[in-house]
Amino acid sequence: MTSSTLSPLREAESASSPARRYELDWLRVLIIVGLIPFHVIMLFVVAAQSYLSGKSPNSAAEIATSFFILWPISLLFLVAGASTWFALARRTPGQYMSERLLRLFFPFVFATLTLIPLQVYAIVHAYPQLLNMKVVPPTGMHPQESFAEFYPQYLAGYGYFLRHFSSAREAVFWGHLWFVPRLLLYALATLPVLLWLRSKSGMGAIARLAAMFAVPGTTLLLGLMIALPRLGGAALYHLDLRLYGYVNWDYYSLGSQLVVFLVCFLLGYVTYASPPLLRALHRDGPVALALGILVFAVLQTPAGHFASVTEVTPGGILITCLRAEGEWLLIAGSLSVALRFFTFSNSLLRYLSEAAYPLYVLHMPVLILVGVTVVQWHLPIAITLPLVVIATLALTLGFYEFAVKRIMPLRLLFGLRARPVKATARGETHNAPQTPQ
Repeated sequence: MTSSTLSPLREAESASSPARRYELDWLRVLIIVGLIPFHVIMLFVVAAQSYLSGKSPNSAAEIATSFFILWPISLLFLVAGASTWFALARRTPGQYMSERLLRLFFPFVFATLTLIPLQVYAIVHAYPQLLNMKVVPPTGMHPQESFAEFYPQYLAGYGYFLRHFSSAREAVFWGHLWFVPRLLLYALATLPVLLWLRSKSGMGAIARLAAMFAVPGTTLLLGLMIALPRLGGAALYHLDLRLYGYVNWDYYSLGSQLVVFLVCFLLGYVTYASPPLLRALHRDGPVALALGILVFAVLQTPAGHFASVTEVTPGGILITCLRAEGEWLLIAGSLSVALRFFTFSNSLLRYLSEAAYPLYVLHMPVLILVGVTVVQWHLPIAITLPLVVIATLALTLGFYEFAVKRIMPLRLLFGLRARPVKATARGETHNAPQTPQ
């Protein structure tokens, strides 16, 4: 590896360096902004055609949603873990926990009690047939009632969901914020482990782990750490199926998902704690990216669907491992690209680093309100998609810029600091990343 190749990693040579890692900011911003067109495609092309019109969704749209479902959220958890390494260098455990509650939990509660009900009401009002899907028990919801009449029924359904948790109900009552409770859980529940990893013995364990990946190509095998929880979930599912006759796959899938995201979170933390491990991922990144794209392409062919991930058979195990490996390869490849080309700051990054979380919280209700209006115009998809994306971005940015950013109570409710962080003479900040980790 040449010195020019290593140049983006110089800041990582000291694991305790307080220097801001701009590639983490860029990855977080690009994932969050990129999810807006993904949600437009998913909601108004794939989901609308499949569940509302009964038609087969556009194949290109299905491939696009499959690609974004496979890896970006896992990468977001890896970025969160990496950012946590730097956050704990600047905060006491008490400060760290308090900040996570203020910037994750309270904005989440506010959004699920105010913004999510609006988007649910807009969808139900536009597509009343969705009530027949019975995701939640009958609570008296009617599509023609006013929002004031609808809201108490929504709260009743929310209470039922909290008592009878399932992924299907989570999609209704937590919507696009479903990952926030997971992130908060990892941030708080793993704190003793994270603190131990900063100790002398913990750093020794990290060094021994990093030494295992000194040989080129070995980091590609980390995809097995993602495959194992999913194989374990499928095995438990089939075991309980034999014992009890009927069990719900949803709970086993949810359990394996929680472990996969936890693995990604811890991998991010450990990677940025260890410059040698970060260099190893940087080294293997180009190969990982190329192989990841190849694996994804294979998964779109009949060969990628010859067995189900719920099966504990040679075919099911192979497909599960292939999907997990493809997921990891795209994660590692994306991190390598960021380390090579996104280690700088500019005014756009400084703006979006603070705005990213509020924009993500806001974009879905705006998207739905815009989308349910635009789709009724029956325009061609080639016009509808960019129109909804552009309108959603413009309205979301406008609401953030002229309301959330400037009104103190709204800043706090959307997870921002009470006052904007002052920049240095170069226009940079050296605090922990503005968006919650």
